[in-house]
Amino acid sequence: DSFDPFVVLGIAPGADKEGIRRAYVGLAKNYHPDRYTTVELPDEVRSYLADMARRINAAYAALDIPERKLATRAAPVFTHGGG
Repeated sequence: DSFDPFVVLGIAPGADKEGIRRAYVGLAKNYHPDRYTTVELPDEVRSYLADMARRINAAYAALDIPERKLATRAAPVFTHGGG
C-alpha cells in the first residue's frame, strides 16, 4: 500500500494549488471526527474517521508547497553591562 497524496485527495497529478486546497478542505470537512461528536457511532467508525483525517492532512502537507520565504535572522546582539 503506497501513499499517493493525489489519490487520497481525489485529484489529478499536476493539479494547481487552488484545486489541491479545495479538495483538502472538502475532505477535511467530511471526515473530521469533531463533526460527528453529537452522533452515536461505533468505535471502529470513529477510528476510521480519525485515520482518514490523518491521511488527508498528510496528503495535503505532502502537496502543499509553501510560498513563504524564509526570513533571515540577524545575529544576536549582546551588550556588556559593564562592571
